[in-house]
Amino acid sequence: MYRNIKRLNIVLSGGGVKGIAFVGAFDVIKKKGYMPANLAGVSSGAIAAALTSAGYNAEGMWNTLEALELERFSLNTIEKKVPAVRYLAEYARQSKLHPEMIMEVFLNHYTTRSRNMWRDKSDRNRGIIQGIIKLCKDGCLFDGDLLEEWIAEALLKKGIRTFADLRGGRPDESNPSGYKLRMTGVDCNRLKIITLPDDAAFYGIEPDDLEVARAIRISTSVPFAFKPVVITKKEKESMVQYNLIDGGVLDHFPTWLMGNGGIPVAGFRLQSFEKKAINLKTPLSIFKSLVTAVHDIGAPEDSPTALAYTGVIDTGDVNFLDFDLSLEQKHILFESGRKAAMNLSI
Repeated sequence: MYRNIKRLNIVLSGGGVKGIAFVGAFDVIKKKGYMPANLAGVSSGAIAAALTSAGYNAEGMWNTLEALELERFSLNTIEKKVPAVRYLAEYARQSKLHPEMIMEVFLNHYTTRSRNMWRDKSDRNRGIIQGIIKLCKDGCLFDGDLLEEWIAEALLKKGIRTFADLRGGRPDESNPSGYKLRMTGVDCNRLKIITLPDDAAFYGIEPDDLEVARAIRISTSVPFAFKPVVITKKEKESMVQYNLIDGGVLDHFPTWLMGNGGIPVAGFRLQSFEKKAINLKTPLSIFKSLVTAVHDIGAPEDSPTALAYTGVIDTGDVNFLDFDLSLEQKHILFESGRKAAMNLSI
C-alpha cells in the first residue's frame, strides 16, 4: 500500500498575505500523490509549512486561513501607530530626489545620522537592520498577539504545541535533529539569520520545548507591521535582550534549510512580475514602500539550491500587506499556486 507514496521535501518563500497561494500548490501536490516529508519556510511560507506538517490538507488550510479574518488587521491608523511613516513623509517633502533614492538616503540618514552613504552591501545591510530596531521602537502597527494565538489554536487542534511534537522528519546535514518543520528569523543584535527550532538553544531554550506558534510569530514579524519578538537571556551578570524579526528581511527563499537527505526537494516561491514604482504620496503607500525596502536585503542573487523542482507563483499586483483581499483575489492566488505545481514530476 505504501510503495506508491512519493515523499517530497518542500521549502516555501515568504510573501505575507500572498501565502494563500501555497494552499493551491499543496492541493496539486497531494493530488499528484506526493507526501510532504520535511517542510521549511519563512514568514507566510512558515505558516503554510506548519499547517501542512500538522496534518492539514488544502481544504483545511483554506478554512483555517479564512478563520484568521485578515480584515481585522486594519491599516487605518498607520500614521498614528507607525511614526516611521511620518518621518519618511516629512523627509520626502523636503527632498528633491527620485523616490527610489529617497528611500535609500532616508534609511542611511536615520541609521547612521551621517551624510556618508553606506560603503558596501554588508555595511548597508547592517545599517538597515539597526535602523529597523530604532524605528520599530517608536511604534509598529500590530503586536503579533492575534497571529500567534490564531496559529497556536490551529496547531493544537492537530495535537501540535512544541517542536517536540514535530519530530520524526528525515535527518540530513542541514537538519540533524530530523524536525518535520523548520523556519527562519533574523537576530537583529547579531545581524544574522537564525534557524528555528535549532538556534533556540542560543537563547537558553531547548529546541524541543520551543512553541511552534512562537517560532512562527518570529518568522512573520514583518518590520513596522509587527513588533520584533524580544527574548531576554542572562549573560554573565547581566540580562541581554535580543530582537528577532521576519527571516525574509535577509532571505525570502531559504532553500538552504534543506540538505541532501535522499528525498527530492521542491521549492515554491511567491513572485510578482508587476513591479510597482515606489509611491510616497499617502500614508499607506509610504508604509508599504518602507516595508518592501527592508525585505530580502541580504540574500545572494546566485544562492545555490538543491531543488529538484522550483514552482514560481505569480502573485500579480497583490502586496504582501493587502489584508483586505476580496474572495475573488484569494481564489486567483489559489489558482496561481495550483498552476505553479502542475508540472511537478520528480
